Amino acid sequence: MNKPNIQTTKQVVPMLYGYSTPEVVRHNGWTKIGYTEQDVETRINQQTHTADVKWHLEWKGNATFDDGSGETFIDKDFHAYLRKSGIEQEKGKNNEWFHVDGATSKQQFFKITLPLLKPILQYTLVTSAIGGLQMYDIPQLFNEGNPVVRVGGSDVNSTTTVVMLIKKYVSAGPTQDYGKAAAYSVMLFAFTLIISLLFYKLTSEKTEKQGK
Repeated sequence: MNKPNIQTTKQVVPMLYGYSTPEVVRHNGWTKIGYTEQDVETRINQQTHTADVKWHLEWKGNATFDDGSGETFIDKDFHAYLRKSGIEQEKGKNNEWFHVDGATSKQQFFKITLPLLKPILQYTLVTSAIGGLQMYDIPQLFNEGNPVVRVGGSDVNSTTTVVMLIKKYVSAGPTQDYGKAAAYSVMLFAFTLIISLLFYKLTSEKTEKQGK
């Protein structure tokens, strides 16, 4: 007696594809990018045969990462990547049509180059801000070694930095006051922390919300 050959599983290959519709003038220069787990040509025919629209397959490929992990992704992931890379999507619609003719130089800078430079920009801005807040030597030279400079016979405190005040209150003499020095130190730390977090927040990458 022959044993029944029952297949309980079927191999699925996730695919991404892009096709154009040359007959539709409104879609000139636009590519429809989709995802399927069946044959790509069959899927495109399912989408176009009812409207009797001729289509042209631009490309197709496996929806798997090239890092050897074997992990897959779907069309929404690829759409988000294209938007992040500056590829134009039809305005006012969260659909699958993209103007895949390359990004402009402005889009390349703001959408690709600048995001890639964000880590080093964050480091540079934060360290520069810390250096500026802790500046001591240049104002000290302008103030002739004192926290207060005299202009026209009057004392001017506008060139006094917090670090200069801390030094003033920890140095031996009639102005020595470790309490005030500690208070200024804590204030400088708190202000530096706030500025650093603000820079980090402003330059952090924003997570794009996926439309339903």
